[in-house]
Amino acid sequence: MASIRCRLARLPEESPNAVALVYLAEGAANIVFSIQKSQTQHPVVFEGPRRILYHPTVFNAFVMRISKGLDKTLDGRQVYHDFEHEIQPLFDTRSTPNFLEHLLSLWMVALDPSVHSGLNEEIETRSSRYKGPIPTDSVGLIMENMSTSQSQHTLSVTIELKPKWLAQSPNAPPGSVRCRTCALQASKEHKGISKKDAYICPLNLIDAEANVLEPFILLNVQEATRGQVELQAAKEQAIAHTMAHYLEHGKGYLLMQHIRTKQCELDPHGVLGPYNPHDLRLAMTLRDCSLFLRYVENEHGTEVQARLGDLDFKSAEKMDDWAKKEEQLIAGGWYKGHGNPAWAYGTCRYME
Repeated sequence: MASIRCRLARLPEESPNAVALVYLAEGAANIVFSIQKSQTQHPVVFEGPRRILYHPTVFNAFVMRISKGLDKTLDGRQVYHDFEHEIQPLFDTRSTPNFLEHLLSLWMVALDPSVHSGLNEEIETRSSRYKGPIPTDSVGLIMENMSTSQSQHTLSVTIELKPKWLAQSPNAPPGSVRCRTCALQASKEHKGISKKDAYICPLNLIDAEANVLEPFILLNVQEATRGQVELQAAKEQAIAHTMAHYLEHGKGYLLMQHIRTKQCELDPHGVLGPYNPHDLRLAMTLRDCSLFLRYVENEHGTEVQARLGDLDFKSAEKMDDWAKKEEQLIAGGWYKGHGNPAWAYGTCRYME
């Protein structure tokens, strides 16, 4: 049961607490709204226990995510329940290091029907992928805002990486020269639906060399800052170097090792089985999460923070799809180097 409720602001005296929910971004299954203190035709307030209104500054560093309600995806209530009972335990080692600090925390918010018209108007106006409407029984999930930003005293640059499969698929055939992710990537490139220059073998995230990882991170830093903040080339390079070092030697390295260990423990035999359906779903969840690396610079110095998002517990309805995709990769020879030979050795670290 959500202890926070979002509803339309109705009374003049509520205006100091009112905020706007503004379309920010979207993925395949969800839409993300920024929470802004601004004038809008659909001002909303966040109401806590005993109908106490939250001040807008409480949500300065947060965004709200709402499910599109598509087939084979989980609604917000189920995502929140699974996050607490399935995902968090995977990262709570009860010892040092404890990896819970790297999870993007979630808070569930009940959405009053009065806010739907404003949300749907934002979607219809700004989204090029989804025209709604959002499901009438939707809930919102409040989480940290990982956007790149710059203020008078603070610079924050965030890049998003997809760790994917950090170990080879147990179903990979003998003689494979590509890891699971590179095999899939090569098949996509063959079909013309992939950009090779925007890709790096995920094994570089756990066994990286600076001359490979750092240029890739630099491309992501440049993409993240374009149109958001203006940085000199030397500054972009310095940020990329700091982020790469965090993954090679810092807490990021330990986090990637932990994710790989959990992927292997939960899925020792592969999607073609035999497998434990519950554990396989968790393993595939960890193979589709997002790693947000955030560089923060302020009067206290600089640091890199890692947060994991997109950790929705995978639906059991996707299991047939996973098996079919694996069979296609094997039958198509993608593990063994079919297609552009450069994908066999020049890009994938599996054979190094």
